[in-house]
Amino acid sequence: MPRQAARMSGSRSKSPGVQGAPGKMMVEYKEQKKLAHTAFLQGFFMMVQSAITVVIVDDHPVVRAGIRSVLEQVSDFQVLGEGERGKQALDLVREHHPRVLVLDINLPDMTGLEVAQTLHREGEKTAVLALTAHDDVQTVLGILECGALGYVLKD
Repeated sequence: MPRQAARMSGSRSKSPGVQGAPGKMMVEYKEQKKLAHTAFLQGFFMMVQSAITVVIVDDHPVVRAGIRSVLEQVSDFQVLGEGERGKQALDLVREHHPRVLVLDINLPDMTGLEVAQTLHREGEKTAVLALTAHDDVQTVLGILECGALGYVLKD
């Protein structure tokens, strides 16, 4: 009976650990919700800013266009530039500092292996993904020894 009387009279019993009036709890809830929303937006913008940036270097325009087309269909990739020669690869990486360089190993002015070695020697942090038509062990090991993180067969 005493509990019914308390309810009927409109008085509330406070639970242990709950501080303040219901209005204050609502304000605190709204503040926490706002903080959570802000944290979500900050995380979202950091995610957007951390797109995987790519430079593509291959002496065949059709190959470059195909790679660009595939990468642009994925929202996490951003192609920063293209080139057809080793010197262009070095210049593009030095200028843009992409996260990934997709690099043909057979270029007209220098090999992709020489490009990868130069970038590695300079301490460039760009990951090199080599494109090759060769799958023999000597070529693959040579690619990896020059600083490339991986390779993709063109066939």
